Amino acid sequence: MKSAVLVAAGGLGTRLGPGAPKGLRELAGRSLVVHAVDRMAAVDGVVEVVVAAPEAHLADVQRAIAGLSLPAGVELAVIVGGVLRQDSVRLMLDAIDDEITHVLVHDAARSLTPTSVGDAVVDSLRAGNDAVVPVIPVVDTVARIDGGAITAQVPRSELALVQTPQGFSRPLLQRAHAECPPNHEATDDASLVLRLGEPVVTVPGDPRAMKITTEPDFVVAAAWLESV
Repeated sequence: MKSAVLVAAGGLGTRLGPGAPKGLRELAGRSLVVHAVDRMAAVDGVVEVVVAAPEAHLADVQRAIAGLSLPAGVELAVIVGGVLRQDSVRLMLDAIDDEITHVLVHDAARSLTPTSVGDAVVDSLRAGNDAVVPVIPVVDTVARIDGGAITAQVPRSELALVQTPQGFSRPLLQRAHAECPPNHEATDDASLVLRLGEPVVTVPGDPRAMKITTEPDFVVAAAWLESV
């Protein structure tokens, strides 16, 4: 089993306000994409990491990760991403080595995801599962709303927050992208697999795998870094 990690870092981070694309925003002196690549390159069985960057900032992303010391045997490449996240994933799938059998798709915005979460995903793939996602429980009460009024409360036991990296057998992920309708915008790769009617199993996620989207998220992420 040979695995590749595909890191989607093409988001512009508009909710963060003016400035560099989200993947190049700094947290504790390192850009988010550097944090993400550093952790995911250390996942057991990973031999290749591909990063999708905005075309206008390709050289910036290349420079940001150039100084990383990766584990022995791990190859790293940066390519131009697509318009949508799924376009970027498709391009990265096309770029990986033919010998890769399994793929982990990761968001650079989840830059502090521990390597152990990726290891758990890989272990589940090795056990024979073809689609694996890390999740954490929903702790808040969740309500269904119509016209500004609560119509029902959804049992929390039926819900989970989905994180990345999401792991797949390569043929399944390629099929999921190939059969995605042109007008369908997917929020993640697991949703594309579910459209095929294929099962997606879960492993425990981690609060540190939070998605950094707004300025307050940077405050929380910095606190996580200080606590380890």
